Amino acid sequence: SDCIEKLAAPVERDNTIDFVVGNVEERSEGSRGAVSMPKKHEQADLRTNDEVREYYYVKKNIETTAWNKLIKKDMITRFSLFFDENLYWEDAPWMFYVMQHVSHAYLINDVTYIYHRHPGSITTSLDTKRMLVYKGHIYEEITNHFSKVDSKREARFYIMGFCLNYIESPKSRLYAQAARKFKKELSFRHDLHNRSLLLATSMMRKTWPGRQLFHYIVRFALNTR
Repeated sequence: SDCIEKLAAPVERDNTIDFVVGNVEERSEGSRGAVSMPKKHEQADLRTNDEVREYYYVKKNIETTAWNKLIKKDMITRFSLFFDENLYWEDAPWMFYVMQHVSHAYLINDVTYIYHRHPGSITTSLDTKRMLVYKGHIYEEITNHFSKVDSKREARFYIMGFCLNYIESPKSRLYAQAARKFKKELSFRHDLHNRSLLLATSMMRKTWPGRQLFHYIVRFALNTR
């Protein structure tokens, strides 16, 4: 009941803070208890944009969601940080732009949001074809606006999710264009793993056996981490 107060407390102590993030608990329908989200973070005071981006893009300790965050209204209006009303998963491009502008963020270790996952919700029941179209638009938006100073770190962050959707969209113009943008940012010399993943996706997406093999390899890789 005091979640807003907990999120607001750091700002009351230091009004230079732009952005406050709490922790989340997930409760799936039918489960007996709460399960913590995998990216639960400890308290942290991030005083530069580079520190914020390091937490988001490398340590991956900030959820890619709009909920459970406080953000200064001035920052929203000044940088036009609004949602695209025509998209599902609109949090992803919104957070992409937020990360370009936050100069001082504070992470609290309190759980301030309970996320209930319901079978049949909009995002869990959307058919695969429509889902891939929406996500194609999201990757188009992100790759068209990679930042000049940190594009490679951004590309590394989004490449796995992109490939998992690209493999299912062999004829999509949106994914093909985004793939070219990723290719530009990920070189074999400095990003061998990610560039190889993109190359494998581009080749294997063209046939059904290739797509099945790709999913098998990804599942194997995730299970052996």
